Amino acid sequence: MKLPTLRTAFCLLAVFAPSFELLPASAQQAQQPAAASVGVIVAERKPVKRTIDLVGRIEAIERVEVRARITGYLEKVSFQEGALVKAGAPLYSIEKGLFEAAVDQAQGVLNKDKAAKTLSEVQLQRAEELLAKQAGTQVARDQALSDGTAYSQPGKINFVNVIVDRGTDTILARASFPNPDGVLVDGQLVRVGLESGSAQERLLIPQAALISDQEGIYVLIVEDGKAAVRRVKLGGTSGTGVIVEVGLTGGEQVIVEGIQGIRGGSPVHAQPASTSRS
Repeated sequence: MKLPTLRTAFCLLAVFAPSFELLPASAQQAQQPAAASVGVIVAERKPVKRTIDLVGRIEAIERVEVRARITGYLEKVSFQEGALVKAGAPLYSIEKGLFEAAVDQAQGVLNKDKAAKTLSEVQLQRAEELLAKQAGTQVARDQALSDGTAYSQPGKINFVNVIVDRGTDTILARASFPNPDGVLVDGQLVRVGLESGSAQERLLIPQAALISDQEGIYVLIVEDGKAAVRRVKLGGTSGTGVIVEVGLTGGEQVIVEGIQGIRGGSPVHAQPASTSRS
């Protein structure tokens, strides 16, 4: 009676043994997701001038107010609002009727005065002839003679106030900028980068690499085919890049593309970023 029992147990072990050998292989394959493709740049040091970001407002150096020297009704506007105009170009046309009548009236007065002048010249000539003949007087000659009648451009600081505004705790500074293309507009609010000192070697990375959470700012780098978290401390901006003071030493492959969904420890396939971002 014992022999069938042992034979049955042996058969069961023979059937289930292959299953025990396959489970570890399938489980291991499920735990290894495919590596995600990411674009990286190499963190490197570049000469950077220290820049202070300030808020300013554009103010035109010269303003021109166009005013008509005469009053009247407008007949035509010869420009489009906001368009560029050249010196000497007509801007408005004022109704001519009243002024043409005034010109005609003035022309009539002028013609009358010309006729009077001609008459006076004739009288003068006559008086001089009479004077030469002693037929007139000096007074008559004197009476006859009395009838006559005008934006990628660097700027330069040209003024810094010596008084602090107590209301805003700021100091007013002024810089002038060329504006050949008319990009800057009077009254425009702008941010101005004020460079100071000589250039220094700083580690730069693109702003696209920055990620923030409750603990602060960090970046993802590639180490041994996996993404690794590096907490960083920033030291300002330079162009489109940011300066890293603490957290990177240079030479790291920093992920800037395909960063969505990547976590520390995720397998990644690194390739150069499509465009230079720093």
